[in-house]
Amino acid sequence: MSTSQLFRTEDEARMRRLLAADAAYARGWRAFRDRQEALVRADAALADEHARLCERARAHGGNKLHSLWNFLRAMSTEAAQLAFHHRVTGDAVTLAGVRLRAGFLLREDDWRSQGHKNNWRSDLWTADCALGLAQAMDFASASLTDAERAAWSTKILACGVRPVLDEWIDPRRRIHVLDSMGHNWWSVCVGGASVALALLPASVEESERTRLLERVADGFVEFFNYPGNVLQNKQRTFGRAGEFIESIGYLDYTLQPLVLLFDVLRRQGRRDLPAELPGLARVCDYYLASVQPLGDRVQRINFGDMGSGSDTVGSYNHHPTPVWLWLAREYRRDGLFHLVRRAHGAPFDSTAFLLWPEDMPGESFADAPGDAIFPDIGVAILRDGHGPRDALLAVKTGEKWNHNQSDAASFILSAAGREWIFDPGTTEYSHPLHAAYFKGSLAHNVVLPDGREQDREFDDSGVKLMGTIPTRLFAPGYRYLLADACGPWEGVYQRYYRHFLWLDRFVVVVDDLQTRAAPAEWTSLLHHEGEAGIAADLSSVDLRQGEETMRVHLCHPRPSKIDFGEGHRSRILPGGRKYEYELTTKPYLRVHYAGGERRKKLIQVFALPDAPAATVSSDHRGPVARVTIATAGGTWEIGCNEDADGRVMHLNSWVKADAVETDAFLYAVKRDAGGAVERAALHNGSRLIVDGRMWFSALLKADALVEPHAGGARVQASLTAPTSVAVEAAAGGGVLERRLSAGDSVSLFG
Repeated sequence: MSTSQLFRTEDEARMRRLLAADAAYARGWRAFRDRQEALVRADAALADEHARLCERARAHGGNKLHSLWNFLRAMSTEAAQLAFHHRVTGDAVTLAGVRLRAGFLLREDDWRSQGHKNNWRSDLWTADCALGLAQAMDFASASLTDAERAAWSTKILACGVRPVLDEWIDPRRRIHVLDSMGHNWWSVCVGGASVALALLPASVEESERTRLLERVADGFVEFFNYPGNVLQNKQRTFGRAGEFIESIGYLDYTLQPLVLLFDVLRRQGRRDLPAELPGLARVCDYYLASVQPLGDRVQRINFGDMGSGSDTVGSYNHHPTPVWLWLAREYRRDGLFHLVRRAHGAPFDSTAFLLWPEDMPGESFADAPGDAIFPDIGVAILRDGHGPRDALLAVKTGEKWNHNQSDAASFILSAAGREWIFDPGTTEYSHPLHAAYFKGSLAHNVVLPDGREQDREFDDSGVKLMGTIPTRLFAPGYRYLLADACGPWEGVYQRYYRHFLWLDRFVVVVDDLQTRAAPAEWTSLLHHEGEAGIAADLSSVDLRQGEETMRVHLCHPRPSKIDFGEGHRSRILPGGRKYEYELTTKPYLRVHYAGGERRKKLIQVFALPDAPAATVSSDHRGPVARVTIATAGGTWEIGCNEDADGRVMHLNSWVKADAVETDAFLYAVKRDAGGAVERAALHNGSRLIVDGRMWFSALLKADALVEPHAGGARVQASLTAPTSVAVEAAAGGGVLERRLSAGDSVSLFG
């Protein structure tokens, strides 16, 4: 007789309490039970399906071999879930389903799929099969014979554990390092095999098991601290704010085996590994920052190789729910439990049943971050909040390699419970459109010179310089960020800077562009939801979804042409053993601008659906392009000083535009209905004078928002170094000075 390490007596008691007290938990169990019973009803067809896949793999190899091993990996996962069902219910038919599925793997002498092409003995399939079959054996251990447990243990060790630990861990035999493969591979391979090793009965000497698991634990400390590699253009795996370098769906996959490993190591008294990984707690904020509630559903920001739509949070897609539940329990983050409730409502698989909390309400996203910058992946996410109609703006610069696409400088914009400017997602990696469309720049909301995309060579080599979010300034009703996408656009752009100003209910996008080579014509791509109505004079586009409209004002310069490209959007299909995608043809807007120059400034204004009625106009006088947004409550004036884009290096870029004098690249002035200045801001500037009053002055070009305050001013600044700042109390009044420190600060003058 053997007992389960994953489902202990106290776990069983807890599950019984939840079944009696938590309606969602009980509903999840009924759905889970129905799925398992449906699986075993189809058992008679599995042998024929397996034989057919084996024959295709022998005859054709390649993707047909992947098909076979995707089937076998699914068999290991199904065996684990059926074994959990049997462990809870004692159902003999379910146990027969476990044995049937395990038998397919037990007859294989080589558990690998992708490894064949590189002559490796192990790969993702190796670890996933070891993990699934080890879980199945653990859950069903009390019902298996001694001979079965011995045979299963021997096979798991020989085919699923030894090959992985030899190639990924052993000092003498390993062929992989943290610097090789995609960022998720090391964790998935080593984590899955290590859980299997820890769960195996006494087929491994305890001293050897301890030595191997200690080596694994040390390796995971290094994995979480991996700093990147200059020669290989490889970036750090986890950022300082908890971000993950690959798309967030691959963070799910990366952590999936680890949450089991962490608990098993603790229960066996070996090591409290999470205590050695302080960055793990910050991953909670990254997950919660990436949540995008849309009406009655919730999805995640889907930059990179991610599905598009609400199915991006599906349990089917790399099983995120157990990871969220483990993090919620470990770090007491109720928002993550609320995410589970919003996305799925009930536990879905064995790990979720075991991790479902008894003592957390999961009622809101109250502990989720608001505006967030993730500097080490070049992502910014700005939001009104986490309500069903709250607006959200997400911007990506980052890198281009592996699961990151050619999307540097792209953005996503949602409001009123709907996505308006979206990312098309991805599809199966074997599908021709994955490389031809989804990974390329045409699938993203970027600006192309002469139709040129990011260099496709970077798909394999990575980029030398990451895109970044170097500057931000956040205040109520006023948010600014600068996206620097020059690195990933190497060879195409010398300057690709995108400035985002979120002013009340308007989002202003200012592009500062310069090609590497010849003068170009310019095309701004907008992948949009809803019907697009183009104004006859090309000054705007109305995007309509039902009763809601978002108007895109094409302010500067006026486009020469607007047409549509043929794009695609993906949706993950529910059900099935391996997630698959449904593709639909989806036109996208192409806004064309006349060429003839290497430098270009583009200004577009997105009026959110709940924005007040506004008249948006623009003019261009000398080096200053201006946009005015006039509403009944007041007027915003935004100016772009083209002389401040680096072309004037020995002389400062002073300009005068009517009542405004500055050397800033951007300024924004808000006047009330009577014309009085309510707010004045400058970006990358040293002085701002409005209506004869000096609102800001410093020797260092800075970003600052200034508001009148009690005979002086309230200054919110973002500085790159300490500097003295001066403001004028009133036009012609006294000068107030104060030395401000580097970084973000708020100071009162006067």
